[in-house]
Amino acid sequence: MADDESGLRSLSAASLIRLPAHGKDQSARLIIGADKGADALAAAARVAERLAEFQPVARLLSPLSTDVAVITLPGFGFSHDLAAVFDFAEALSRATGVAMIEPEFAYAPNIDEETKPGAAIPEGAFAVPGCWVGEDPALDGDTAWAPAMIRAPQAWAFSKDGGRPAAGKGVIIAHLDTGLTDHPELAGATLLSGLDLIDGDAMPQDPLDPSSGNPGHGTSTASVIVSQAKGKVTGSAPAASLLPVRCISSVIVVFASRIAEAIDHAVARGAHVITMSLGGLSSFSLERALARAVAADVIVLAAAGNCVKVVVYPAADPNCIAIGGVNAKSEPWRGSCRGPEVDICAPAENVFRAKAEPGGSGGSSQGEGTSYAVALMAGATACWLAHHGRARAIAAARSKGLSLQELFRRAVRDTARQPADWDAMLFGAGILNMEALLRLDLDAMPTREGGAGVSSAPTGEGRVRNLLLSLAEEPSEALAAAQIHAVQTEIIAQVMLRRTGDAQRTASRRLTEAISAEGVAALSLSACSSDAPAAPSLKPLALSADTRADAMLRHLRKRLVAKVAGLEAAELENVPDDAPLPPFEDALAAFDPANVDAFIARFPKGEVACPDDIKRALGIIWRQAKPAYGKLNSPGGISQASAGDKAALEAVVNFDGSSPSLLLRQSQVDIAHPLAGAWAESLFLANSGLLRDVAPAIGRIQRLDGGPAAFFGTGSLVAGAKKGDPPLVLTNFHVLQQILRSPGVQYRLSGSRMAIYGGPGLDFDGEIDSPVRVTHKIAAARLPKGCGQTAGAIDAVALEIAPVDRSKPELPTPIQLSSDVALAGNTAAKLIVIGFPADPKSSSGVVDGVDWNWISSVLFGRRFGLKRAAPGLVRTAVSGLGADWHESVFAHDASTLGGSSGSIVFGLATGTRGMGLHFAGLTGQRNEAHAFGTIADALSGVGICIA
Repeated sequence: MADDESGLRSLSAASLIRLPAHGKDQSARLIIGADKGADALAAAARVAERLAEFQPVARLLSPLSTDVAVITLPGFGFSHDLAAVFDFAEALSRATGVAMIEPEFAYAPNIDEETKPGAAIPEGAFAVPGCWVGEDPALDGDTAWAPAMIRAPQAWAFSKDGGRPAAGKGVIIAHLDTGLTDHPELAGATLLSGLDLIDGDAMPQDPLDPSSGNPGHGTSTASVIVSQAKGKVTGSAPAASLLPVRCISSVIVVFASRIAEAIDHAVARGAHVITMSLGGLSSFSLERALARAVAADVIVLAAAGNCVKVVVYPAADPNCIAIGGVNAKSEPWRGSCRGPEVDICAPAENVFRAKAEPGGSGGSSQGEGTSYAVALMAGATACWLAHHGRARAIAAARSKGLSLQELFRRAVRDTARQPADWDAMLFGAGILNMEALLRLDLDAMPTREGGAGVSSAPTGEGRVRNLLLSLAEEPSEALAAAQIHAVQTEIIAQVMLRRTGDAQRTASRRLTEAISAEGVAALSLSACSSDAPAAPSLKPLALSADTRADAMLRHLRKRLVAKVAGLEAAELENVPDDAPLPPFEDALAAFDPANVDAFIARFPKGEVACPDDIKRALGIIWRQAKPAYGKLNSPGGISQASAGDKAALEAVVNFDGSSPSLLLRQSQVDIAHPLAGAWAESLFLANSGLLRDVAPAIGRIQRLDGGPAAFFGTGSLVAGAKKGDPPLVLTNFHVLQQILRSPGVQYRLSGSRMAIYGGPGLDFDGEIDSPVRVTHKIAAARLPKGCGQTAGAIDAVALEIAPVDRSKPELPTPIQLSSDVALAGNTAAKLIVIGFPADPKSSSGVVDGVDWNWISSVLFGRRFGLKRAAPGLVRTAVSGLGADWHESVFAHDASTLGGSSGSIVFGLATGTRGMGLHFAGLTGQRNEAHAFGTIADALSGVGICIA
């Protein structure tokens, strides 16, 4: 005991410093965590007892956070000797038996020596050379340029013209900042009573203290959200209600636990949106508060940060939408933080905002910083919720198996405007487009999902691993395998504080033990890289007006007519829209209960998991499809079809032989399969040529220990551009993104090439009767010019691979890609997609009490993640999808499902050359693919042969 006490005293002496009288707001804080259901306050009391000489004050974080307590040491602050501080926390943990004790730093970067105390400084509050731009006199005549750039006026008009609540009316935005002051630019705005967590009262008044670093910051950002445009400032949601919470005295002195407390307060007060124009370090208290907010259907936004390059917290947390910045020319603002966490950008340079200063006139001026970008985004979020209705948006999210936060993240990416030469690796999907965001139909959003058993959202640990990589001079497999869970906070602190030249380069004992000697050496001796490694940002394509479910039903109607009439699939275009439908019993004979036993008997061995389940599934389709079929056959009936009708008819298409997805065995399909339908003859010909030649080169991208239940997508071995070049694996850009977000994967970007460490492998067998056999792993990625996931981007990437061991396994023959654009320009041309469809968990979901996901799973024999071939037709030729679409895209109707991302599309009549790359789909309506002929230059630029 005496030794423990002596050790604590020694460590406390090295880690705690007495603060000057004016530094009380920076008092040291220890965050105490408890497992769910445990008493965090009791644990905090044990810790406080050991710190009695510092007169500690212990309390619960908030009424919503009973598993987190905070101990404050008034008048004492932590030194910047990170090793000593974290060793002190670990010693406290050993002495008290409290496992989770986290020291919390106020993130306070050094102010440039040219910036004197009390001087006016930019929004980020510290003058980093080369970061700030300064005011632009050319913009003085257009004070509303920022809301105009994001098409805010058009968004308001669209809502108003449609009879919807406009400009954010009825939506509550919690504004976590330095508080507010009276200002003419806020006159007429709806300001709710708030909370001051600094002074502990209900008056979130900004004292405009010149020593705070950025007085009036909260007033400035609030004006960008809710200003009524009566002065010079126009907010992006002037009809929204603002709930101010003063939780920081300066944007550069940020306690994560206080932000967490503010988030909890916002949730408890019924906020719909939380906006945070601030940034600093992370804490498990902040992580938990963000997760609680998202679970409560609150949309959480934060500024990516300024000048330090790496995205700061809370924006870097997976449960937060991170907003970067651009200028009036649609170029990235040079001070914007960048990297894998950035979802989208909005104006951040020379944005007009209210100016509140001590003794100021209450005027306005240009401001810089991602604080203004996230403020504009907060208004856009309020407009989106008001337009659609929050309850309806939540219902749409639930139907897709998403949180409201994730639905909005996808929607805002889906509709971003991407300028030419936009770097999606660093700045997300593009620039906010409020009008397009509101016009996007929540029920008509395409998906670009990967496989199964891997998260589609970034993980906190994955992001921290890449921060660790940014500290290393050379990445290594040792760093990729490090057990970092217990030391994540220290890694974040090391990175953030080093980037401002504000910390010693030593690691605590626990961090030292967590990684290998090689990793410690890299961490201890290297300087931070100037740019954090970056990953792409998920971005589905926008939809044109003719992609709604009605178009799907009209197409289905034609297929049913053609099927009963014995027409070839390619003859669909000759079927009139008003051709009479055959009797229901003829069109859906396979689902007739009288025929079920014969139908099941035709399935190949091993594809029937449970005959009784198949009978039940077919019976449900029969009952549900009958009334839906009647609507197809009545005037105006298509427009009256319910969600349940559409789900039933979608199931008909998947399982009546119109759009089969058939398992491969030794690169062949069973043409006698009951789902082969009218495709049997075409598949017979494919067996003897195309499938035999190309299927072996198509692999499942999976973790090294993964398989059909845990994989990322599909990758195809393709020929190199020059003779003698090694083959590459072609897949989607968004599949790479999912790989980079996977725990344990690290990467380093250099130009258009990204080295990958701890990455997944490929199983080129992947058939129903094949054992899992991973022979190669992904070593690097090559990024084609223009790659990304917006309507103007190419969703493709080339992967370099290496053997997983020294056995030098033989690779299959690479696939040749065709530059003939005409292959994808012939509507109704037959095609086939070969890939690894995953369990359709986000298909039609549960509709009117029917679980259509279960039905799909049963009729696929619960055999997912295995190599399949899916024939179909070109639905819309290249360049025929409307102005919102990339000129390389064509639409097809093959049954792909999630996991087929990255699959090559082959023409059934054109031999073994690939015609396109599948990348997205809209359930029951259509799938999208890039025609190789139109993106040949981009692919050739990364070493892929286009013949």
